[in-house]
Amino acid sequence: PLLPSVGYDIGADEFTVAGNDAGVWSMTNPTPPFSGGIQTVAFTIKNFGTSTLTAATVGWRVNGVLQTPFAWTGAVPSNGTSASFTAGTYNFLPGTSYAIDAWTSNPNGSTDANIGNDTLHSNVCTAISGTFTVGGVGADFPTLNAAVAALQCGGVSGPVTFNLTQGAGPFNEQVIIPAIPGASAINTIRFNGGAARETVQFTGTTSNERAVFKLNGADHIILDSMTILNNDLTYGFGVHLT
Repeated sequence: PLLPSVGYDIGADEFTVAGNDAGVWSMTNPTPPFSGGIQTVAFTIKNFGTSTLTAATVGWRVNGVLQTPFAWTGAVPSNGTSASFTAGTYNFLPGTSYAIDAWTSNPNGSTDANIGNDTLHSNVCTAISGTFTVGGVGADFPTLNAAVAALQCGGVSGPVTFNLTQGAGPFNEQVIIPAIPGASAINTIRFNGGAARETVQFTGTTSNERAVFKLNGADHIILDSMTILNNDLTYGFGVHLT
């Protein structure tokens, strides 16, 4: 960023760029879809100043919890970006969202001239795989939409089955599923109504969203052993593929 200073010529602006000014530019690991467990956490650093950046302290936190700072060293020219470096590791839980912040301080052992460009904020989620329950007391996900939100956030790292809890229905919700990272012919996503063929129902109210289930670019989705009921005779679709 260019920092304006006071100019003496009418109609002219003078700008100065500080010598020591750094910030965290990007997070390069983990990137979705990634499994839960211990993962390296890696970033790149950017030199916003005019002096070659050779050292800085990188602080970082996960969901508000401070992690051990990393002492970065290298050689990044003015307005350049470093290669990825590992700040540390973190044990990520499956199917969980995380807010990760990282920032620089003490560029070249000096005070940072512009703290406004120091910090990077990232939101990531771990991928899920395996079998989960939906609906009812003690289920992994209270609703189908909560299950879809977990899929959207982190994708899948293996086949996934969502078993609708028997007797928990009817599930009164509209379920819109977008493309899910990691889904494939092997890593399928199954919604299973079980022996009771649990009912998922929705009453359409507008012509914009007519379906109980809408697969909006989603692939490798299996709707298995369930009753799909749209109570609206004007707008009602059971399943919409688009």
